[in-house]
Amino acid sequence: MKEDKDVVLAAVQKHGLALKFAHEALKKDKDVVLAAVRSDCHLVISHAASTLQEDSDVWIAAVQTDVWISKGTVHETFGRETWSIRTYPYVNETMWYDKDFVLFMVNKCGMNLKWAADGMKEDKDVVLAAVQKHGLALKFAHEALKKDKDVVLAAVRSDCHLVISHAASTLQEDSDVWIAAVQTDVWISKGTVHETFGRETWSIRTYPYVNETMWYDKDFVLFMVNKCGMNLKWAADGMKEDKDV
Repeated sequence: MKEDKDVVLAAVQKHGLALKFAHEALKKDKDVVLAAVRSDCHLVISHAASTLQEDSDVWIAAVQTDVWISKGTVHETFGRETWSIRTYPYVNETMWYDKDFVLFMVNKCGMNLKWAADGMKEDKDVVLAAVQKHGLALKFAHEALKKDKDVVLAAVRSDCHLVISHAASTLQEDSDVWIAAVQTDVWISKGTVHETFGRETWSIRTYPYVNETMWYDKDFVLFMVNKCGMNLKWAADGMKEDKDV
């Protein structure tokens, strides 16, 4: 009976840890192991065949259903679903070298990029997925991707200006990056209607967060004064002499 797939499936669907009593052949059966994991917790995986102990589908199922792993909380500021990094200690270390598994984890919480293998931190697909979920995950990316403008823009657009400090120094003074930050930053006032003239203005509270060098950059300054003419106050002297500005 321990070799009978129907019997073993019925058992593990009731109690996943019953997998330990199954015939070795069925411990190699992915259908059986997945059924066991989905009905119980990550501990079931230790009773599966070694090949399945490093299978991304099996670990994804475990992370999705494990009662010992925090399933998700809503970030108070951004309203995003996040997954606790308490998932880390339970996961087979080899899984952090598996792209499918890592993509799943960073799509749940971008900050899980922290636990990924170095090779995954160099993978643009993985890092983009992470920073699109949580921009501050950029801090865990490989240095080469901190120089990648697509990655940095994605990170800034999903989070706040603080992300920029984790970008390569060349991008910390890039007008496109700062314009993206100012457009999306929840810490910066996005616009109020002037009571008398009905104009949209942008708070000069934007100033303290902006890299001082950006006020010497014509593209950035034009963007800022087009949002609120009073931002000319913060522009470098050379910009105040520029007729276009």
